[in-house]
Amino acid sequence: MADEMVKKAQEWVNDEYGDNPGYQEITANGNTGWSTMYALTRALQIELGITATSNSFGDTTLAEFTRQYGTIGQGKNDRNSNIVKIIQSALYSKGYGPGGITGTYGPGTAAAVQKMKTDMGLVAADGSVTPKVFKALLTMDAYIRIGKGTAKVRTIQQWLNNRYQNRRDFYLQPTDGIYQRGTQKALIYAIQYEEGLSDDVANGTFGPTTKAKLPLLQVGNRDTNTQFVHLLQAALCFNNFEVDFDGIFGNGTKQRVAAFQAFSGLYSDGYVGAQTWASLLVSTGDPERKGTALDCISEITPARAQTLVNAGYETVGRYLTNVPGATLNKKIQPGELATIFNAGLTVFPIYQTYGGAASYFNAEQGAADAKSAHAAARGYGFEEGTIIYFAVDYDSTDDEITNKILLHFQAVHSTLTALGSYRVGIYGTRNACSRVSNAGYAVTSFVSGMSTGFSGNLGFPLPENWAFDQISTITLGSGDGQIEIDNNIKSGRDNGVSSVEQATPSEPYDSIIKEALANIGKDIPIFSGLAGKIILDEKEYTLLDTNLLKVTHSSSREVTQGEKGAANVIYVIDGHPSDTPFKASILGRIQNTKGLSSEVQIGSEEMIATLSSNIGNGNIQTSVSAEFGQIIYTYEITVSEIEFPFSTSVSASIILKVYLKTFNFPTENQVPVEVTNRIHEVSNESSNGKEVALAIGGVLAITGLVVIGVYAGPLLPGALANLASYFNPLTTLLLIP
Repeated sequence: MADEMVKKAQEWVNDEYGDNPGYQEITANGNTGWSTMYALTRALQIELGITATSNSFGDTTLAEFTRQYGTIGQGKNDRNSNIVKIIQSALYSKGYGPGGITGTYGPGTAAAVQKMKTDMGLVAADGSVTPKVFKALLTMDAYIRIGKGTAKVRTIQQWLNNRYQNRRDFYLQPTDGIYQRGTQKALIYAIQYEEGLSDDVANGTFGPTTKAKLPLLQVGNRDTNTQFVHLLQAALCFNNFEVDFDGIFGNGTKQRVAAFQAFSGLYSDGYVGAQTWASLLVSTGDPERKGTALDCISEITPARAQTLVNAGYETVGRYLTNVPGATLNKKIQPGELATIFNAGLTVFPIYQTYGGAASYFNAEQGAADAKSAHAAARGYGFEEGTIIYFAVDYDSTDDEITNKILLHFQAVHSTLTALGSYRVGIYGTRNACSRVSNAGYAVTSFVSGMSTGFSGNLGFPLPENWAFDQISTITLGSGDGQIEIDNNIKSGRDNGVSSVEQATPSEPYDSIIKEALANIGKDIPIFSGLAGKIILDEKEYTLLDTNLLKVTHSSSREVTQGEKGAANVIYVIDGHPSDTPFKASILGRIQNTKGLSSEVQIGSEEMIATLSSNIGNGNIQTSVSAEFGQIIYTYEITVSEIEFPFSTSVSASIILKVYLKTFNFPTENQVPVEVTNRIHEVSNESSNGKEVALAIGGVLAITGLVVIGVYAGPLLPGALANLASYFNPLTTLLLIP
């Protein structure tokens, strides 16, 4: 709701400083916000003679105000009426009424300042503005309890402000009752001050020195000269274990300590040592703790499994899929689950494609991820009720969680619920995990606690439903048993699974995938034999082998290529290839292949049209390579919408390779002599027994050029006819004498 005095403040600052190049004009609408505070900050900097103005009340502004004024109050350093107006405007913007924007520091202004300082928790507050108070004044921090703020947290915030306000790097914190990043940082500063660290050493970061100086606390401790019991009680309250804030370590505090320890996976004895302090203060807790769960990108071989068992691990997190277009093979490998189970370990599945930026997350992607994860999990035989952890692998802000990630997980949850098999877990920061779980979209959380500086971890308690807390990366074992893992603390809310169903759940799915991939070769003679020969294990199998050429295929349930934006990809939509600009680099790759003339350009729209029609939706990625005695043309084809039951669909891929066996490449006089659309139309007399290079082509992605094969050597009687039986009628022929 617009405020008339806020509007007057906005109009005044615009009128007064609008012509100054260091000022940025704002909208005068009576609605307070950061833009108003930024404008007043720049106005103050201009009054202080700072030419490089900014929105930040930083060290330079603080130092100049301290040097020139020190403190402004009624009858004290208050002769600059514009600075007084800036104070009065800021007071109105924060909800304190100084009695007008007059430029005179009168009783009304002093009373408003005193009220704000009292709300901050400053004991014996007067009506003057110190440098730190001015800095706090030009923020949107609240000094009354708001929203979900609690009275207990507000009391602690006020206590921190009052006790440490005069330490050099301690700035006045909001007293809104909400535990947040700034509150947590203030708590670390307070601990460092109580440890006796100087202003030059204390930095608000929980490091080795801070950790080493923390005291052991137990029943009977009481604050006198130092305030460690108060700070322990503050940390318990910040972590949602509310306790009296009285500086006395009694049985009530011990019970809450023990409850926190049990919740956090620590030994629950009610004594506060280094590990308990660390778990209260940073998202990793003590990173030297030994976990019983882990996640990794490496295959668990028998030797590695033994390493993990010897180290006391119980549960392994492994990935359901690889990232499309990536070379890293991090997914569960054939036979790996049996190896894990035989070693007495359990497994929890993780689903992640990209997930490393806000742009990835939306409802459509969430539904697609749920379908893909469901199909992959069914393919491995994971049983109904298994929790799949979907990754938010970056420091998501609160706004991004609201506008993107919640929508994404709502779609994941609703889609998996409709499919009726698996439950949803989330991997991410404390804040992301808590908010998605509190919305009802995840049953358990896998917390990326290792990233202590993430805004989503600092100032947020451990989620109530945490199952795994990732705290460190370590290497275990040696030789064949060596493995790098992320070390996780396990709560017991999810102990993973100790078995999977065998083959039967995936068989109907596999048959659908195999049929879809086999149909790609339909109507193309050299690929038409795929039916009944698709094996979804990514191994290369020979489909055809003659004295002139060999054709192979390999298939996968996963997408193995088609990276977005790659220069050699044609995207296929509803059976039609997309129009893609000609890429000279791709043509050059063909032209530079030994045995081909620089003038070679073989076009076959019919080939791409046929492949696209058979694919439906997906992409075609091509490459060409030369090895001794042969040239290899590779077609990596993705079908992105293979329809499964329950109105879902998945992606799968097939790699087709054509090996042209070549002999005695001609090196001189390579000039095209004939191009034809039908091999059988080429007269044997045209070659007259000379050595030629033979190029048999379809369409190469991007350029409209795909070379199916190249043959170089003597054209013996019948050679063209033999080739024609494999390629005709969807090819063209180029002879190079």
